[in-house]
Amino acid sequence: VTPLGNLDVTGAAINLGGITTAGGNISIATTGALTVNEAIVTTPSAAGDGGTVILEAGGEITLASSGTITTTGNTTGAGGEVFIHHTGKAAGDITLGENITAKGGASGSGGVVTVLNDNGAIKVQATVDVSKGGVGGNDGAIQLQATGDITNFLLSGLTGDTDGRLKVYSTGGKI
Repeated sequence: VTPLGNLDVTGAAINLGGITTAGGNISIATTGALTVNEAIVTTPSAAGDGGTVILEAGGEITLASSGTITTTGNTTGAGGEVFIHHTGKAAGDITLGENITAKGGASGSGGVVTVLNDNGAIKVQATVDVSKGGVGGNDGAIQLQATGDITNFLLSGLTGDTDGRLKVYSTGGKI
């Protein structure tokens, strides 16, 4: 991937290795399952906002092994946006088994992480962090919506530091 370029990937089922951009955006869509086994990083190499990461699948979506997502801003840059969406008519869970980090740069605001499951549960098994940088800026937002249960496991955490926003909504399950 070119340092500042964008990456769009589509396919029937995707088992994704690592992707790094220097602030570029990443969009991945599949009609089947999507498994992220290696890191996705959109942190810019110079001052700027973290890139956007969009993962959409008709089947289950899993962040596993070393499949972290990092969209941290650099210096004054804000954290990037992360959108994870299960679009399938068939039930399928979204499992966040690895960390998502959308923190602000040294003085930047935190990003926004949205996880939307149109037909299934969301399992948070790792940390989601949208904290602001050290000085200035604001914490970001974490938004979770599912038709099934939304579960925050023992060693996981939803972090927005001091003024972050958390929105959690289930239309048919427990939180």
